[in-house]
Amino acid sequence: MSWRQGSAAQVLHSAVFDPPVEAAVPPFYPQAASDGYLERYDEAGALRAPLTPWDRLLAGRAGELSAVADRLLGDVAARAAAAPPSPPGRGPVRADDPRQPPPTPAPRPRLP
Repeated sequence: MSWRQGSAAQVLHSAVFDPPVEAAVPPFYPQAASDGYLERYDEAGALRAPLTPWDRLLAGRAGELSAVADRLLGDVAARAAAAPPSPPGRGPVRADDPRQPPPTPAPRPRLP
């Protein structure tokens, strides 16, 4: 490679972005990721979305929300157990079922 000069620093890529781009190189081993990296980036190295006001509102309320969900599911199960069983419905009707009446023939036009 005669075009390379041994004393010059190698520039692989240089660009100016507006707005500036922040990038992170994920660690080679997932176990080597620091807590700070895991807070900011997901397992694929993509930037995590910042917390929204909705996330802040729900933070720390997992137990309360789980209790409400359990109560609602219990109420649904109690209503389902108290309701009389519904009569079995007819299954899907197949066109080639011999128990089905034949289709009515289309009326033929009368010729004069």
